[in-house]
Amino acid sequence: MALWRVMFLLVVLLAVKVQFVSCPSDKSLKASTPAFHLGVSAPIPQSHGNDICNSSIVSCGPAESSGAKTVVNFNAAVSFFFFIVPLIRVLRLEYNSRTKSDTQFWWYLCFVCGGYIAWAFYFSDCYSFPQAAVFPIYMMSILGVIVHLILLVTATCLTLGVQDKRPYAMAIVIGSSLILAAVLLWVRKLKLIGWLCFSLTALSHCFRLGATNYQDDFTFWLFDASIPIWLVNALISAVGAISGFLWLRHPQLCISFEYKVTSYVIGVVRGIEAYLWCSGGIASGLSKIEGETNTTDV
Repeated sequence: MALWRVMFLLVVLLAVKVQFVSCPSDKSLKASTPAFHLGVSAPIPQSHGNDICNSSIVSCGPAESSGAKTVVNFNAAVSFFFFIVPLIRVLRLEYNSRTKSDTQFWWYLCFVCGGYIAWAFYFSDCYSFPQAAVFPIYMMSILGVIVHLILLVTATCLTLGVQDKRPYAMAIVIGSSLILAAVLLWVRKLKLIGWLCFSLTALSHCFRLGATNYQDDFTFWLFDASIPIWLVNALISAVGAISGFLWLRHPQLCISFEYKVTSYVIGVVRGIEAYLWCSGGIASGLSKIEGETNTTDV
């Protein structure tokens, strides 16, 4: 697992180097540069107070195209679909379970809940604008807080032991996320809230990677069909990887720099997970190319 931690750190370091993708205002900026070959300069456009490409401002304006609006709605729908995975894990928890995997899963629920709280504050300026491009993400953040808080409390009650201090840790993590995000919003430091969201989300996924058994082969029944869980998780991870990079398809949707960096990082993580879920089947398929091993009697 140490190797994956190093890889995740490298992904984070590369992600923070990601610059803004092209925005509508970028064309205006290019038009304002001196035209040396003509010996004149193009007119400088007037700046707008609510620049949608400003990394410190969350735009509450509507999406500029139907395609961009579809990207936001799809991203929010995929986030809702992700709630199924921790729900299945909580339903499978055994009473008073104390495995290392269960412990890391509990901390994943704790930090992801704090992350959703911070995201809700991050997009809270748009709470009264249902037509805003980010409104579906804002609503999904609130729903994420509710769902994961229920799962966190349920998992805590199922695995609570004697002298268990996790309820105090849960109160500290969630309470500090709530207070810190509220204070930063009050002093209008939205960019700091964005990086707080990024940190909590990235940390929660570190715990989720450590808590996941990618060789799990249990099956469940759906519409009279037996479906292996690895196939479901592989599909979810693949869809998550795609949704994480859809902002590149519609770069004019400049929601915020911090949110896009987080999406790119989680998209890479989901892509790695999709491979890990399928690695067993991939290895079995590739082994047929190698043929049978030669054995000799000694």
